Amino acid sequence: GIGLLYCYMSKKKRGYIKKNLQYIFSDQNIEPEL
Repeated sequence: GIGLLYCYMSKKKRGYIKKNLQYIFSDQNIEPEL
């Protein structure tokens, strides 16, 4: 659910999240964190 997704994202680097939020709300593909 959303709670699990939020918990997962909260562990990611803020820069990575902010970067991909642009793609998420633009209906674009999210770049994988390697």
